[in-house]
Amino acid sequence: MSTATGEMENWRDTILAGLANYIDAGSIVAGAAALALWQEEYALSNDFVGLIGAFGPNAIGAGVGALIGGWLCDRLGRKKIYQWDMLVYALGMAMLVFASAPWMIVVGFTITGLAVGADIPARWSLIAEQATHDRRGKHSGVAQVLWYLGPVVVLLMSLALTSLGTLGARIVFAHLLVIALGLTFLRSKMRESRRWEESQQAKEKRP
Repeated sequence: MSTATGEMENWRDTILAGLANYIDAGSIVAGAAALALWQEEYALSNDFVGLIGAFGPNAIGAGVGALIGGWLCDRLGRKKIYQWDMLVYALGMAMLVFASAPWMIVVGFTITGLAVGADIPARWSLIAEQATHDRRGKHSGVAQVLWYLGPVVVLLMSLALTSLGTLGARIVFAHLLVIALGLTFLRSKMRESRRWEESQQAKEKRP
């Protein structure tokens, strides 16, 4: 593989990682906007809404997911977690898109939180391990820009769809769901981290 081709693949992988940043951060803002609407629709108590938020993509659920995802990344490889985690995220989003009862909201937020957390170690490991040593900062910077872009786009969408009430919130969740499904497909074409493969080969050679 030529240097130019390899660098293009590295940037492609970084963009795919960055798009996960986009939907992860976007889900935090989308969830906050939707909870206010659902609280009124289902007459949810403040304590119940706080509990949902605590297990969402920016709190306990993400922390637990990161611990599980980090452990699985080292055992199964970056790519497997990086790819299939998006299906778990999509499942959580689907629960929120079609939520018709409080329990579906709880399950949707919990699944999404776990998926967001699990993707973080796989995502940043791949960026750091695939990028050349003199461009790792650039790759990390681009991925982080997309983290900030997610909340901005979701906030603007939420404001534009305010008049639709909960339907508007469902549309916002649906756009995150579509991106997650697209990422599942695109990530299937990625290579496994070369450094992880080398570490596994080294383990196999040990007496």
